[in-house]
Amino acid sequence: MSDEYYNIVLIPDNIFARKAVSFAQEFFLDFQDGYCLSDVVFPHITLGQFKSNDRHILTNIREKLLDVSLSVVIQFKHMYIRRDVLGKKSYLWIGLEVQKTEDLSQVQAEVHKILNQSHLLPLNRSLENFWPHMTFARINEQSLFPPFCFPAEVIDFVGSDWKIEVGYSDCYGQFLGDKK
Repeated sequence: MSDEYYNIVLIPDNIFARKAVSFAQEFFLDFQDGYCLSDVVFPHITLGQFKSNDRHILTNIREKLLDVSLSVVIQFKHMYIRRDVLGKKSYLWIGLEVQKTEDLSQVQAEVHKILNQSHLLPLNRSLENFWPHMTFARINEQSLFPPFCFPAEVIDFVGSDWKIEVGYSDCYGQFLGDKK
């Protein structure tokens, strides 16, 4: 059995999630290249991504996450467009940067501790370089996508109704939930 990708994430409430997916689908679906929020790719903030070939790992990690104290308020700082080069192709990752707080950093550190205690190597290894964000899409840099701006109800969102969850992922970090 080969390794599967998994993500431990913060997921928003359904109302915000629908707004984020709707925005991503409207502006990026026709231009996306391997990553776009949808009904099966859920909006999230990654706390820890890992690989494993243990088919019981979701249950084991989910049980350990019950002990994580989650009292974080999520507030977005600004939109980002980050360039990435893979091989000969250039991509743009588009999303929202999250305000990094002590509470959020503490939850991420607890997630890394759980992964290390479970003998799993976090793919995002550095706690110091933790960059909380929510990606909406990855597009080919050569794409001629239309101008856009994030709607106020997305970028101005401040909330504490986020839940910690573990589920399947892929090599791009798309959170797929319980179903692969």
